[in-house]
Amino acid sequence: MSIRKIMGYLLSIVFIILLGGIIYILSQNFRKSNNEIANIFRSKNLHFEIINNDTLRYIKTGNSNSEKAILFIHGAPGGLDTFNPYLTDEQLNANYTLFSIDRLGYGYSHFGNAALSIPEQAQPIINIINQYPEKKWIIVGHSYGGAIAAYLAYENPSMTEKLILIGAAADPEKENFVNWAKVGNLFLIKPILSNAWKVATEEKLSHSKQLTDINNIWPIIKVPTIVLHGTDDRIVPYENALFIENKMNPKYLELVSLKNLGHLFLFSKTDILLNYL
Repeated sequence: MSIRKIMGYLLSIVFIILLGGIIYILSQNFRKSNNEIANIFRSKNLHFEIINNDTLRYIKTGNSNSEKAILFIHGAPGGLDTFNPYLTDEQLNANYTLFSIDRLGYGYSHFGNAALSIPEQAQPIINIINQYPEKKWIIVGHSYGGAIAAYLAYENPSMTEKLILIGAAADPEKENFVNWAKVGNLFLIKPILSNAWKVATEEKLSHSKQLTDINNIWPIIKVPTIVLHGTDDRIVPYENALFIENKMNPKYLELVSLKNLGHLFLFSKTDILLNYL
């Protein structure tokens, strides 16, 4: 067999493996059942409560008697278990009541039905916050969840102790992967996408409009805000952090530029976020 044929076979195998990997990723729904989540928390001997109301599914864990609560809001796609490394952290469980949600359209919160408006995404979360008026909230948002977290702080300044934005989408003009989202929306491609990816695609195509619609909130946010953003973020470019810096009152803002880190550092380097909680 000639070297050319061998190389052809090898390239074909590599292509098939890559294609299979892509199809596998695009078929994932990024959600765990109540039983799967319960098993994780039981294995760590943690008290927890999984709540399914008419709109959102969320988990409550940690110290229910604490006056302080941390609320985690995931990006796209994702689910309440996105923040499991933090929800199961021993020190956080001792000192805070911890909440994490399935955003609208994801997990078990009207799964597969995209809610594009940021205020629409925020309202059922506000309803949860209002159930605990005695608590001061640290609101943590990652990626597009960061824009929703910022809106929550804007709507609830008296109940928000701190806002932490991680690789947060903010600048309507700095949206990466829009063309990929357009490809994902094509009639030949869309059928192979999982429901979670379909929702993420719809959201991505609407990001610019939705971020424009909340453009006026940034100067009005008057709660201590920490922006953690990797300088090598290729999904939500670092310019989004600079956009927030230019819009917000510097009295309330701390921008932490994380050199050479990308969009998903909160999973590989959990100590960074833990240091700011």
